[in-house]
Amino acid sequence: MPIGEASRKGETPKGVEKVIRSEIEFMFAGYRTQLFNPGDVDNVKKIQAGHKVQPVSAFLTSQASPVAPRSSSPSR
Repeated sequence: MPIGEASRKGETPKGVEKVIRSEIEFMFAGYRTQLFNPGDVDNVKKIQAGHKVQPVSAFLTSQASPVAPRSSSPSR
């Protein structure tokens, strides 16, 4: 599932069911594949091997949106 960078504007690319859009440049996604019994481990591994999360720009093989300039305010 592609992730939409905060600065990206545009339509959902063809062939993509849904784009998760972020309001900030950093995004964390967690997902889980349910295991019903120990005999399912090989099936779970096959499913997990097919998971792929990437920026829309990588999916489209285009240049990523420009990164905002770094803040000069002091960190805490």
